[in-house]
Amino acid sequence: MPVATVQIEQVEHKELKTLPEKNGEAAGWVELRRMTYGQKLTRSQSTSKMSLLMQKGKKDVQGQMEMLQVKAAMYDFSTCVIAHNLTDPQGQPLNFQNPQHVSTLDPRVGEEIATYIDQLNNFEEDDELGNSENASDVA
Repeated sequence: MPVATVQIEQVEHKELKTLPEKNGEAAGWVELRRMTYGQKLTRSQSTSKMSLLMQKGKKDVQGQMEMLQVKAAMYDFSTCVIAHNLTDPQGQPLNFQNPQHVSTLDPRVGEEIATYIDQLNNFEEDDELGNSENASDVA
């Protein structure tokens, strides 16, 4: 029978283009895992709240939307990044369970990691393309 659950031990290793090997220092990398369906549902609650706020027509919609987007991004990092070699300037490993550590990332590094997380968890795009990622590798 087909296995329909996320294999927690399955990870994708991503070398960070924004942190290449330099002056003998190792290149930056992250190991990511896919969200479970329950985690994806939990995350999508933020998106639903954003839509509701916009429909109510409150004046402070923009500020509330930004707060919810930040919350969703923090959830993504804490849920999907399971290992990395990233540190602060003092050499202390970053803890992506801590929102302050995520907030201190160089924006280029943060965006690259967020893009990898989105790619790993974007199921709708896979369906629309008919899993073209695998098809293009063959061609």
